Formats: sequence, structure tokens, C-alpha cells
Amino acid sequence: MEVFGANVEPAVKDLVTGILGVQLAANPEKYLDIFSTKVGTYSSFTWKSICSARELIVDGLVWRIGNGNSVNIWNDPWLPSHDQNRLSVQTINPAWVTVNHLIDTETNTWKSEIVRRLFDEGQSNRILSIPLACQDTQDMLVWKHEASGQYSVKSGYRALVTDYMLTCSNNYYNTEDYKYFYNLLWELHIPGKIKIHAWRTCSNFVPHNTNLFQR
Repeated sequence: MEVFGANVEPAVKDLVTGILGVQLAANPEKYLDIFSTKVGTYSSFTWKSICSARELIVDGLVWRIGNGNSVNIWNDPWLPSHDQNRLSVQTINPAWVTVNHLIDTETNTWKSEIVRRLFDEGQSNRILSIPLACQDTQDMLVWKHEASGQYSVKSGYRALVTDYMLTCSNNYYNTEDYKYFYNLLWELHIPGKIKIHAWRTCSNFVPHNTNLFQR
């Protein structure tokens, strides 16, 4: 399957797909949109595993602002941080829909007066601290747990384990709770080498919660 941009000539598409021996997808969303697809009764183990990780992946995605055209102000995660990436407001102003409405296109800066009028001081400061790229840059979904914005299996495991251990720390969980976590890990229907990798990733967290902040 190969997906081309809208400006690629048909002849070029045919040439590339012919050389590579790939097939052009008429409906790429059918294959690429894993966030809205369902797990079928006869789905493969791999596909079930991918779908089971959707919650982790979705929670770890945040919009990196380019021109702001694709990002909904009120619903999308676009505030930079490891948590609370969505705005917390009591009322939604329908006059402002997408992030580009908060950007002055002539100066390529935030409309600070509007931002401070719409949001409280804390959220306004977070918005105004977001650097803006040139206006022809597209908005991009990135993985918030890595500076590069790229997701990796290792980073995914680290985010999952860190979240769990923070929960344990905040709730004063004891050693038995950690044992319960590892028992659940070992019961997962995943390859053994992945279990071992996950165990090694989080082994430094036990039994001292302070180890969590040393990684």
C-alpha cells in the first residue's frame, strides 16, 4: 500500500507503484485509522495487541502547533506538558473554534489580548509560551513523552509503567500491590521477551518510589 500527496501526477504514481510492486490504496483511512476501528472476532493476535494499546497512545498524543488550522481549541490536546493537555474551561466561546483564530498571521504571534480574555492566567501563560512556526507549517500530532515527538515501544512501556507507579505512590501502595502488577504483566498474552523487557524497564522502581524520579 502506498499513499501519495494530492499534487503527485498519476503517471508518477503508476511508475512508483510499478517499480516497488505495491498497491495504491483507494481508501487509506480504512487501513491507517486504528483509533476508530474495532477488534473483530477473528482478528489476529497482532491486531488485538495494537488495538489494546490505543488508550495509551491516544493519551500520549499532543498537537504541535504549526498554522493552527487543524486543532480545535476546546477539544483537542495541544497544551504542552506531560499532563492536562486540554483546556479546562467552564464555558466555550463558539466564536473561536480552531487555534489559528488565536494567532496573528501578519506578525506570526499569539493574539495575547484575546488569549488572556478567554482563559485564566495559568492557561494563558501556557498558550503564550508555545513557540510558533512559520504559517505554512502544518499542525502535527506528536508523542509527548519524547522530545523528538516520535513514539517507540520503549517509550510506550516507560509511560505505562511510570503512570502506574505514580498511581501507586499517590495511593501509598505496598509491596503486595507491586507483586500484583507483575503478576498481571506475566499473564499478558504477549511474547516472553516483551514481558522481560517491560520487567527490566520498571524493575528499578521497586520497592522504592524515589527510584521513579531518578530515571
